[in-house]
Amino acid sequence: MELIMLDENFIPCGIIDNFSSLSWTRRYYDVGSFNLQITISDYMKIKNAKYIYSNSFIETAKIEAVNYINGVNDINVQLSGRFLEILLNDRVINNTQNLNNTTENNCRNLVNNFAINPSVSSRKIPKVRLGEAHGLGKKYIMQVTGEELMTELYTLAKQDELSIRLRYDFVNDEIIFEVWQGLDRTDKQTTNTFAIFSRNFENILDDNYSMDSTKQKNFAYVYGEGEGEQRFLIEVDNTNGEERKELYVDARDLQQDDMTLNEYKDALRNRGIEKLNECNKVETSDFQIDPFSNLIYGKDFNLGDLCTYKNEELGILIDNRIVEISEVYENGNKKIDVIFGDDYNLKGVIA
Repeated sequence: MELIMLDENFIPCGIIDNFSSLSWTRRYYDVGSFNLQITISDYMKIKNAKYIYSNSFIETAKIEAVNYINGVNDINVQLSGRFLEILLNDRVINNTQNLNNTTENNCRNLVNNFAINPSVSSRKIPKVRLGEAHGLGKKYIMQVTGEELMTELYTLAKQDELSIRLRYDFVNDEIIFEVWQGLDRTDKQTTNTFAIFSRNFENILDDNYSMDSTKQKNFAYVYGEGEGEQRFLIEVDNTNGEERKELYVDARDLQQDDMTLNEYKDALRNRGIEKLNECNKVETSDFQIDPFSNLIYGKDFNLGDLCTYKNEELGILIDNRIVEISEVYENGNKKIDVIFGDDYNLKGVIA
């Protein structure tokens, strides 16, 4: 594997094709990260590098930390950082944005307003452009302000089980913003091949399952503008027959402004859904893929794919997304660790 090291202007400044270890962790609902360990001599050849590009990965990484490891026999250098999406967190949504479009278009509009064509030219992130639109997501009405751009984009995308990425086009020297979604590989569809992970199918090795409802809330009181008894109040009920667990949401920052009454109520309701999303029951399974199994990484399953997890001992059968994949390269060997499932997603209000 060749790692092309790029300087701050994305100009190649060297190649790393021999390393002690590389951990490349891809995430669906958050920015991914990496750790790379190389010799001190190799580091001195590429010490001006700021980014890592490889044809082996769809992601490009930004080097954010350098650590020297003085061992018994030699000195190694560990480079670490996060993927290119982190560039978007260098911008904040510093004024109120009224969103009234599909999830994909809401995300694209925010990136355009704060990273591509901002009102202040110095806020422009070089090389970034919008990729092709795919019509993903439902239409939502909401207001956003005060958040770091990347954080808000992941929050918006998660409403429709979507993700975002900044994909570096090496040939054209462009950074392309995309909203995307993994494939449906459950047995409820006929378009894609199935992906069922189970010990009985002999395609997973270590298998750890957990469920945590410690922070779960399922009913929100959302208070908007106004004072005392005159404050707008919207209730969001997601109990679905379960024990009621209430949450208070102060949404005073949401102002009706030019919205109709119904649009404002929808904006408050979506704020309640967003806050309940942060208090979901969490159900996950993490396991190591058997490299000799019937499922091939990158062909039969990938990050973001909706797959099936089956645990016969616990009587569990779940359709959920692959939200994290760690590729670990060490001593000539490759290991793939998968985290399946995240939490019970709540759906926003369709405008």
